[in-house]
Amino acid sequence: MLTSGFLGTNQVSDTPNTSTTNAIITTASPSALVASTTATASGVTVQAKLNNNKNYNFGQKVRDNTSDKPLMAEISNCESHFRQYNKDGSVLRGIVNNRDVGLFQINEHYHLDRSKRLGYDIYSPEGNIGYAKLLFNEEGPEPWISSSPCWSKTSAYRDYVASTQNNLVAIQ
Repeated sequence: MLTSGFLGTNQVSDTPNTSTTNAIITTASPSALVASTTATASGVTVQAKLNNNKNYNFGQKVRDNTSDKPLMAEISNCESHFRQYNKDGSVLRGIVNNRDVGLFQINEHYHLDRSKRLGYDIYSPEGNIGYAKLLFNEEGPEPWISSSPCWSKTSAYRDYVASTQNNLVAIQ
């Protein structure tokens, strides 16, 4: 599986003639290589370390995979702030209910068996997004009603309501 991610912006250090440029890294392994390149008067030094990519913010991945349903990105932002993992690398769990996991806080009690049967690993970003899309297609935003005070204030929600009403009018 190819993964890539942007590691940051250019930073200028306090050391004269030294600047740090972070790079885009592509790797064939889930353990992404994190690298920074330091340019000095004497040449270029590359410093690298392995990082399990567990602290990555998946906001762009969610947006890309739900571009046809922008409300889903708002739901993920409200539910997890686009996080699949905690800083220690463990899967993000809900504060109110620790059986809620990942980007869309999919509840294990209600959805784990079905998600597995359908081939979704809700503990991975791809599986969490995929299963959330399935739920959204079946039930709309209802499974995330507890976070609606957050996402119902967005333009994506207003657009969703308007499109739903337009679809109902078209059916009649």
